[in-house]
Amino acid sequence: MNKTIMKRNVQLSVVAFVLLVISLYVYHNDHSRNSLLVSGSDFLKGLDVDNIEKIVVEQDSQKKIELKRDGMNFYLENFKMYPASNELVNKFLFKLSNIQVADAVINNKDKFKTYKVEDGKAKYTVKLFDAKGIKIVEVLIGDELLGRGNYIRQQNSDTIYLSSEVLSIETDKFDFMDKEIVKIDKKNVSTILFKKKNGFVLTKEGDDYLIGGADPSKINKEKVGELVDACLDINFDDYSPVDDSTFKEVDFSSMIIQIKAQQYLAYNLSLADYKSNYYLKVSTELMDAPSEIKISKDDSKDDLAQKESVLLNRDKSEAFNRKYQLWIYKISKSKYDALNKELKDLMK
Repeated sequence: MNKTIMKRNVQLSVVAFVLLVISLYVYHNDHSRNSLLVSGSDFLKGLDVDNIEKIVVEQDSQKKIELKRDGMNFYLENFKMYPASNELVNKFLFKLSNIQVADAVINNKDKFKTYKVEDGKAKYTVKLFDAKGIKIVEVLIGDELLGRGNYIRQQNSDTIYLSSEVLSIETDKFDFMDKEIVKIDKKNVSTILFKKKNGFVLTKEGDDYLIGGADPSKINKEKVGELVDACLDINFDDYSPVDDSTFKEVDFSSMIIQIKAQQYLAYNLSLADYKSNYYLKVSTELMDAPSEIKISKDDSKDDLAQKESVLLNRDKSEAFNRKYQLWIYKISKSKYDALNKELKDLMK
């Protein structure tokens, strides 16, 4: 019996030794390979996008984009602090956080230059920082391999990977901007007032817009429709701060378009033609709205709905002005011409 027990102990010892050897081999193998990511895994595991306060994008060692968070919004720090589109910034971060690995290429810092993933010399470099200015991660993106993907590396690693698809990195300021500054639903527009020499007003009647004081039978509905559409959808080509001395002599008072868009809410478009360039200032205001809103237990449903509408439009107006009122926008000649219509242009 003692021999049996001893034999069994020997067998268990052998098994334990084999398991120990296997575990040491696995440990050594994992660490000697620098914990390589497997095909299909996320390149930036555990990236918390909510912790990102600053984004820097470089191309061939040149800084292209610097986004800084302030509150709930990002701003283009190296482009006059223009407000970035949160939607486009989130789209960029989503794409970055979803980069996947196709293959581990090599673990050798001497090959960084070959694959163009050198520090400061990569094809693209993206740096992410937290609120304390501490770098969260730095991604270096190198050359493309035959349409399969790009060589990629994290700055604190010597391992070069191939991404699972070709990566396109945004490097232009407009890639992070919403160039559409005015987008109004036509069904909400009641009147459009053209404040200019020989100005006029368009008033919605059913599905059409009539010209105040004009014979409806002589109105060119197609031309009026084109003018309305031009007022309600405006993009910009460039921008400057509203206090830029370049625009000190520019007259924005000679043509103002006021669009009554929703209950109490109006958009003001001030246009100027200056040295063969065309500019626009935009703002919103509440018209004919009560200056003070008080909620009473005796309010009817209609009363509460009206007061809610005032409050919502007040918030919308303030948010719009915070974003757009601080800027002068350059627009195209074709857009300016589409807005700058005389009464005779709208008649048959």
